[in-house]
Amino acid sequence: MPIFYRCLFVFSIINALLTSVDGFGVVSLDTFHVINTAASTVHHQAPAAALLDAYKNQLQMHPLSTKMITGGALAVCGDAIAQATAINGGEANSYDKKRASSFAVFDAAYRALQHFSFPLIVQNCHGQIATALLNSLLPATMAASIVDPNLAAAMERCLASQLVIVPFLYYPAFFSLTGAMQGLSVQESIERAQEKFLPLMQRNLLFWIPVQFIQFGFIQEDLQIPFLSVCGLAWTFILSIMAGAAQKSNFEVPASEEEQPAIIAAEEQQLIRVIQEDQTHLLQVLKTIPTATGTETMEDNNAAVDVKNPVTTI
Repeated sequence: MPIFYRCLFVFSIINALLTSVDGFGVVSLDTFHVINTAASTVHHQAPAAALLDAYKNQLQMHPLSTKMITGGALAVCGDAIAQATAINGGEANSYDKKRASSFAVFDAAYRALQHFSFPLIVQNCHGQIATALLNSLLPATMAASIVDPNLAAAMERCLASQLVIVPFLYYPAFFSLTGAMQGLSVQESIERAQEKFLPLMQRNLLFWIPVQFIQFGFIQEDLQIPFLSVCGLAWTFILSIMAGAAQKSNFEVPASEEEQPAIIAAEEQQLIRVIQEDQTHLLQVLKTIPTATGTETMEDNNAAVDVKNPVTTI
């Protein structure tokens, strides 16, 4: 199924999910106007060319909402794949609507941020820093022959996005928004961020630097964010696998030093009870086993249990 139809279909699912959860109904009539206009345009043209033309038309008429719909729809797809492949205790987990909603809302919001921030990056990053650095390390003629100004600009814009926007805007927004929508407190969201940030940032740089270099170097400006949304389908799968489920049980505060002795004592008592139950069960089994003569069974007074030192003697 072509990408745009996929976006339209999945977005209808998103809206059903969002409106089924209290407080998450955020879709406006203008958004449906965008979808209906695009769909009617597609029906009057050849499928392949019509889809791209209709999508470009919507980008020109409604650039912000179209980018947000694309990002949110594909984010739900990536999270759905991640949820479908997640196994807990040998069984597949049930579909988490709040988790899917949080990814949809976050990704749509982040596409809005990119919509306004990318023009600033393009305007201010022309490869001048990379060129100046190479000129300081190499002879000017050699540096000029090695570096393509367009590619230098693309790399500079890519690094500006990955080293400034991502760590200081993308991840704080991700952990705050998805944590709040999945029921975490502020402290629990902070603990989740402390645990997940560095592993995610490492994978983020490995995945997105090549993607964004292609984006800034070879993709026309009005299609850059849709291009990132399509690539983001794979990234959302990675993000959802690593940090999708914000469960409170994963972020419990450790017990204080004053509480630890009582906790240890309770655990020891629980362990003793478990051992006693196992010994009682073992004795019941042994009573039913015939002796060497095959005619008698073991008597109750042949077994004793020492609770302080729970060892069975026969």
